[in-house]
Amino acid sequence: MATTRALNTSADVHRQSGSDAMARGLGVLSLALGAVELAGARPLARMLGLRGQENFIRFCGAREIMQGVAILSAKDPTPWVWARVAGDVLDIGTLAIEHGLAHPSKRQNVTLALGTVLGITVLDVMTARQLSQENREPWSTNIDFSTRSGLPGRGEVPRRGRSRAEAEGRSEPPVPSHFVSRGLNGGAHPAEAM
Repeated sequence: MATTRALNTSADVHRQSGSDAMARGLGVLSLALGAVELAGARPLARMLGLRGQENFIRFCGAREIMQGVAILSAKDPTPWVWARVAGDVLDIGTLAIEHGLAHPSKRQNVTLALGTVLGITVLDVMTARQLSQENREPWSTNIDFSTRSGLPGRGEVPRRGRSRAEAEGRSEPPVPSHFVSRGLNGGAHPAEAM
């Protein structure tokens, strides 16, 4: 009989399905994109025709890094992947507006950046939906308790305290030997001392 591991947290469910690995990959991608946007804001602005918007690009980089750190450090990355989706919407809106305003020589670069962001957004949405779906499902329906003691077919389980006394036919538990050897109650059983 195959044993099924009980899933105790949403992180266990995500890890088992592989969506956790995808979310962690998106977290690493966020860190990398954020670093590029922070360190290369000026060249990016020049390439996209966004001169004078370097601070906005740096802000987007800082946002990406914060989302990446949150995804990688969270037990359940679901809300942080949805935050990535929201950031993608902001990026798409910015690039779409810039596409319409861009100089014809820069329009191809903006189109390429917009296509890249749209592709990443598809991955973000798919991962966020998968994580959300897993959070709504029961964690485990096939919990196998056969390895736990006390079930039929597992033999006699040693018992302690009152249970052992009752199993041996006594009405009260035995006095521990260290009480008797010290002479407490004159070495008599507690019930006899009264």
